[in-house]
Amino acid sequence: MPEPQPHARPHLETHTRGKDHSAVAGAAYRLGLRLYDARAKQWHDFRRRALGEEIVFALTVAPPGAPGWATDPSELWNRVEQAEKRKDAQLARDYRIPIPFGLGDDTASALAEEMARFISDQLHTPVSIGLHRDAELDALGAVKPKDKQGFHAHLYFPTRRLAELVDGQEDGGVQGSGFGEKLSMLSNKNTSAIFVESLNERWANLANAYTEAAGLVADYDHRSYERMGVAAEPQLTVGRHVAAMERKGMPTRKGQELREMIARSEIFVAAKQAVAETEQVRHSEESGNPSPRASFGAFVGGRGATGPEREAAQREGPQREDSFSKLLSAPNPIRLDSVSTPASRTGAAASSSGAAAHAGVMTEARRRELGLGELVVPRLKALTLIIEQALEAYRSIRTAIERLFSLLERLKADRLDTAYKLDRARLNRKEARDAQKTWEARHSWQLTLATMPGLAGLGKDHQALVSRVRERNEQVQQVKRELARHDQPIREAQAEADELLAKQEAILAQLREAVFELREKDEPALNALVSAMAAEDRALIQAMLWEREDEDAAREELSGDRTLDLTPPKKKPLTGRGLLH
Repeated sequence: MPEPQPHARPHLETHTRGKDHSAVAGAAYRLGLRLYDARAKQWHDFRRRALGEEIVFALTVAPPGAPGWATDPSELWNRVEQAEKRKDAQLARDYRIPIPFGLGDDTASALAEEMARFISDQLHTPVSIGLHRDAELDALGAVKPKDKQGFHAHLYFPTRRLAELVDGQEDGGVQGSGFGEKLSMLSNKNTSAIFVESLNERWANLANAYTEAAGLVADYDHRSYERMGVAAEPQLTVGRHVAAMERKGMPTRKGQELREMIARSEIFVAAKQAVAETEQVRHSEESGNPSPRASFGAFVGGRGATGPEREAAQREGPQREDSFSKLLSAPNPIRLDSVSTPASRTGAAASSSGAAAHAGVMTEARRRELGLGELVVPRLKALTLIIEQALEAYRSIRTAIERLFSLLERLKADRLDTAYKLDRARLNRKEARDAQKTWEARHSWQLTLATMPGLAGLGKDHQALVSRVRERNEQVQQVKRELARHDQPIREAQAEADELLAKQEAILAQLREAVFELREKDEPALNALVSAMAAEDRALIQAMLWEREDEDAAREELSGDRTLDLTPPKKKPLTGRGLLH
C-alpha cells in the first residue's frame, strides 16, 4: 500500500437544543427535504440549497427489526425531538466524511451507505445519509480545480438507541417516542474517543477499498498528521456562515486566519523548492552544465537574461506555474530568516561588501571572493519569492481594507439613519408628554376627583393621553436598542480594519527589507524582476528605492556638515544606474 498522505478526515459534531439546534431542521438540511417540526410548529425547507452544493444521494437506514417509521425522515426526526424534554438536550450527531476524489456518483453513494449501515448496526439506531457534491468555490471564494471538486457525506443519527419493542409495536420507550436509553458512551470523552477512532478507521479502510477498486491511489489514513509523522499544519475550519460571507466578497477574521495559514505553507514549500532546485543546478555545474547564474536567469522567467538564456526561459515560462499567483490572501509578515539558506549565514562581510560587486552580473569568482560562492543563489531565489509573495499579499490586504472601509461607511450610514429615527421618536414622545401636561393643567379638579374613593377614576381623554405617552416612550426604547445593535458591528469592523492596516505596514516593511537585500546582493536580478512586474507593483518598488536614495543623500549631506537642500529631488530610474529607462 502507498505511504499514507495527508487528506481531509472525518469530523463528528453534536447538535444540542441549547444552541438552538433542531433535529428536524438538521435532517431537512442534510437530505434536501421540506420537513415540519411539530414541536416548534415550523416548516424547514431545504429543497433548494443556497450554498451551491448539489445533493446527490439521500437515504435513511435502520438496523434489522426496526419499526417502519425509523426510515421515514419526517416521523423519525420528530420522534427524536419528542424523546428529549431538556432545554439543553443533545439531539443528534453529524458524522461528516470526505469522499475520495475521483469516485463517481454511484461509487460515492455506495461508500456513504456502507459507512452509515456500519454506524446503524453498531449503535442500533437509524442513520440519515446526505451525500453532497462539493461547492465549486472554496471557503475563501476561490474556484477549486476540477480534480479537487468531489463529495462529502453527512451521516446524521440520534443520540439514543432504538427501544426494544414487542413485535408489531410502533411506540414505547422514552416519552412514547420509540427510542430507548442514551448513547452515553459518546457523551464521555474517554469512551467516545475509542468509538470515534473505530469509525475513522472504518472510513479509511472503505476509502482505500473503493479507490483501489477504481484504479486510484489508495493512500488514506485515519490517523492525525502528528501520528502519521506528517509535518503539516491542520487547516482551519471556518464554518458555513463564514464561508458564505467570504464567497460574497465580505472579509472575515476567520477567513483572514485561513489565508495566513495557507500563505505560511506556500512560502515554506516554495522556498524549500527553490533551494532544492539550486542544489541540483550546482551538481549539474560540477558536471560541466550551465552555471547557477544561468539557472537564476531562467528562474525569473528570462527577465534579466539575454540571447539563448532568454529564449530558453521563454520556452519554459508557460509551463512554470507560479505558486504564489494562487494566493489571494494577506499573510502574516514573513521573516527573511524563515527561508534562510547557508548563504544567509555567511557573515557580515558578504552584506557589507555586496553593493560594490554589481557593476554587472556577479561572477562565480566574485562570489567566492566575497565569501558567498555558489551558496548565494538559493538566497537570491528565496528573496525573489518573498518579494513576489509580499506584493501579492499587499494587493490582497489593500483590497480587503477597501472592502472594510466600504462596509464601515454603510454601517455608519445605517447608524446615522437610526440616530435620526431616535431624534424623531424623542420629539414625538415630548409632544405626547406636553399634551398630557397641558390637559392635566387645565383639568386639575378632575384629577383631584379621580383620586377620591367611590368615583369613576380618570376619564377616557386622560387615559388616552397617558397611553400615548407610554406608547411613544416604548418606541423610543425600541429605537435605542436598535441603535445599540449598530455599535457592535461598527466596532468589530473598525478593529479588523486597524488590524489589517497594521499588517499592511508590516508587509511593506518586509517588502522593503527583501528589495534592499536583493539589490545589495544582485542588482541586475532585482531590475530584471521589477521590469517584468505590473505597472502598479513597479511603481511601488521604485518609490521605495527613491525613498531610500533620498534618505541616503540626506544622510550624506548631514554627515558632511553641509546645509541640507530641502528641494524635492528629481525622480530617477529604478536604482540610478540606467537599467529601467
